Amino acid sequence: MGTCAGFQHGVIEYARNVLLRSAAGHAEYGHQKDDDLIIEELLCSLVGKTMEVEVVDSELLKLYGDEHPKERHYCRFGLNPSWRAPLEEAGLVVAGVDAEDGDVRVMRLADHPFFILTLFVPQASSSAGRPHPLIVNFLRAALSCAGSTE
Repeated sequence: MGTCAGFQHGVIEYARNVLLRSAAGHAEYGHQKDDDLIIEELLCSLVGKTMEVEVVDSELLKLYGDEHPKERHYCRFGLNPSWRAPLEEAGLVVAGVDAEDGDVRVMRLADHPFFILTLFVPQASSSAGRPHPLIVNFLRAALSCAGSTE
């Protein structure tokens, strides 16, 4: 599970290692070559905003149980839209988008027990009394991989 910068770096590593784009880069680090710019600065900073995410993937919906959750964001950078289709074709599924503009906010690795990248921070709205569904399902997946069901 990668959140905020974890989303950004997870996508870059996927592009480097699966799409074989070794120069895949991030605008925040001064990356200059446009055709390898995977993560770019968003037109509208998401820092400190609570926004509606539209869940567009049936597998994510099973984990969430909500098609339109409101999530807290702290990011200024996101997926370069020109990389959405190549990443999806390579198995990194767009699972959630911004309800207002359709920009990618959640990606999921197809055929993996739990590989979810979010531009929001689910742990920020999680508490012992009301854990976030993605946190709960991350822990369930980890326990399942460890051979436990508790």
